[in-house]
Amino acid sequence: MHASMVLSLALKKQFVVDSLRQNKVHTAAVAFDELALLQHANPSLTNSCNAFLQDIKTFLEPRYAMASVWGKAQVGLDIKLAHLEHATPSWEAL
Repeated sequence: MHASMVLSLALKKQFVVDSLRQNKVHTAAVAFDELALLQHANPSLTNSCNAFLQDIKTFLEPRYAMASVWGKAQVGLDIKLAHLEHATPSWEAL
């Protein structure tokens, strides 16, 4: 993985952990949306994204909330992409 991507994920992880320590799950949820987008855009980063999630899991209580927030991020991305694909000509989506 490129050094700038490692730094970006490290900074994102710090942001998410700080947000969760302050009970700002909604702020952390935005970062999960970005992580889902990153994983979708570059499948070779799947392992890095999964490692990121494993590191964050200990800070998110209750435990089921992690799966819920991550699932919402992935489903939300799928819905947005499907909407763009069906509602917008490909040249306009760019």
